[in-house]
Amino acid sequence: MVSCIVCAMPDIYAKWQHHIVRKINKSGSHSLNLLEKASIYSFASVITVGGLLHGYPEVSKEQAYMLWRGTNKRSFKSDFAMEAPEIRRAAIKFAKRVRNKKNKTFIMPPRHISLKYGKTPYRVILALNPPTMSAKAIYNKNKKDWKIAYKITVPVKYSKNYRNRIPTALGTIVIYQKIFWALQQTGWLHPYDAEWSWNVMAKDLADS
Repeated sequence: MVSCIVCAMPDIYAKWQHHIVRKINKSGSHSLNLLEKASIYSFASVITVGGLLHGYPEVSKEQAYMLWRGTNKRSFKSDFAMEAPEIRRAAIKFAKRVRNKKNKTFIMPPRHISLKYGKTPYRVILALNPPTMSAKAIYNKNKKDWKIAYKITVPVKYSKNYRNRIPTALGTIVIYQKIFWALQQTGWLHPYDAEWSWNVMAKDLADS
């Protein structure tokens, strides 16, 4: 009996989601009743935990902070963004540039980085797409090297049209971001900008 229920869960979820999407398409996000909003909010909480269990800790953390109202910008410490080849190349290029400078500080202006599916780990793309990268280097006289503070900024919000295909123990499920977008529109979920930052010495990175 239990196995039958577990096997039926993806189908039940798909039917529920399609019902919600159709209602939003027909009558708008504000047509959702209290029970429907609560069910979507509960599902957002479930996938927050599920993301952590399935190896997506960063996107799980970002999702968790959407569940309650807070500031428009939240800061996290981690260098996991360096797992993206495009971000790592940009970071190394900047480190090599500053090693030849004599300024006390050196700045990388904010720039958009395009992440490519298939090359960048899915865990990074889920948490950081689309990323804006910046950096500030300060010369450390004691170590005779530049200390570089890198920062990735990403909007944490749901799209009206985007879909995610998430592999799970029960099979791949398709998540229509529109159902969570609707909760943003009604004030049940709270978008913000996430800043992921990390520090490194220029020599360590330039010689890697």
